[in-house]
Amino acid sequence: MRAAALALVALAGAAQAQTGPHFIHGSWVNVREAAAPTARAVEQLTTNTPVDVSARQGDWCQLTYGAGKTGFVACSLLGPKPLTLAEAGSNAARAFWVAPSPNRLAAYGLSLPAPAALRLDVLVKTVQAGQTVRFPAVAEFEAAKKRMKAGVTLDPALEIRRPAAVDIAAVLRGYAIRPAAIRPSLFRTHESVALVSEADADGLAAVAGSKVSLTPTELPNGWFSRHNGPEIEGLTGFWDVGRAELAFDPPAPVYTVMANGLVSAVALRRLPFEVGGEGHYCGAHYPGKSLPYAAEVIWGGGTAGLDSAPLRGYPPLKEGSEALVSLAVAGKPLAPSAKVRTRSEPVTGLQQPNVSDMPREVVEQVKALKPRLVLREIDLDADGVADVLQIESPLAIGNINLEVVLQRRWFVNINGQWFAAGTWEDQDCT
Repeated sequence: MRAAALALVALAGAAQAQTGPHFIHGSWVNVREAAAPTARAVEQLTTNTPVDVSARQGDWCQLTYGAGKTGFVACSLLGPKPLTLAEAGSNAARAFWVAPSPNRLAAYGLSLPAPAALRLDVLVKTVQAGQTVRFPAVAEFEAAKKRMKAGVTLDPALEIRRPAAVDIAAVLRGYAIRPAAIRPSLFRTHESVALVSEADADGLAAVAGSKVSLTPTELPNGWFSRHNGPEIEGLTGFWDVGRAELAFDPPAPVYTVMANGLVSAVALRRLPFEVGGEGHYCGAHYPGKSLPYAAEVIWGGGTAGLDSAPLRGYPPLKEGSEALVSLAVAGKPLAPSAKVRTRSEPVTGLQQPNVSDMPREVVEQVKALKPRLVLREIDLDADGVADVLQIESPLAIGNINLEVVLQRRWFVNINGQWFAAGTWEDQDCT
């Protein structure tokens, strides 16, 4: 027993003796004048700020940081190594300071506890759709907004995450059609490419190497969806940011491959950014994570806050062109043309609408539909190996629109294996 007690004392002494380089592990840590929780806070330090511990007094560490500044911090808020994003876990504040990004700023704001008077169950009784709501300023979130307004360069290894490689034969089970065998080609790492079908602005900026900044433009507004109201159902944005605008420096190139093999390209300078609000109601959409205003980025349009310009040396998208895939790449720009191999086969047995009581011309219209599975192999560098695969599958014959309801799925060749890279699907709705 005495030996065990002596061992515990020795361990405690070793812990007390730990000095030298450390890192802040809290998200917004008070540096105090003295080793006491009641001592005046002279500054706040964020996650992974490097400090040097010179001495320990009980639960407090005396440290030096910055340009010779000194103070005391609770030792429990320090660590010998920087926190990783995985170690930050579900703590949105720490995750932001570990790797600042627009998405993590939004998660940070959404994680802040609202005062009782600003909880949604209270606001629905007092706020009408379109009215603004003011949230109190929070010092740590103000610092985070300032950081994002200054701009950050994102690590593509943190922003591009794909699940395990897929067996395309299994994806196409039940069909005769198959793509050609692949080998390593243009994309050797996941970080070298981001498809618009799978990535948002964080992912595109990271792969393109553009510094991205976020500037708030509106306060939160109350909203309700198309078939509800007049009581609001939610607020736009996150904390006191109702909407915001992203800027890319240098502009992020976004390439679009058309069915005829031509490759168009735009330089994306600015893009609206918003989190929260009504979101998707019905119709064609990307069910998973995807770039907001994707169509406007690719085709152009009058969306407020969107600024993109055609890149020289690339053919423009023309009305009636069929866009197959849009993407950002790292390193060398894409060539202005690609090789596209398209094959298809008929699909039978789809769910059909009941047209028995409809006019004859409608019945004939539905009978004339010839749904097909379409497989497109896209070779971006003309080496004979597909770099991107698009599979277009009929899902059903719509009851409302009386058209083929489609789904498109993308797969990207990473070092000789196919990985899922997003889905688009239509819906049969008004």
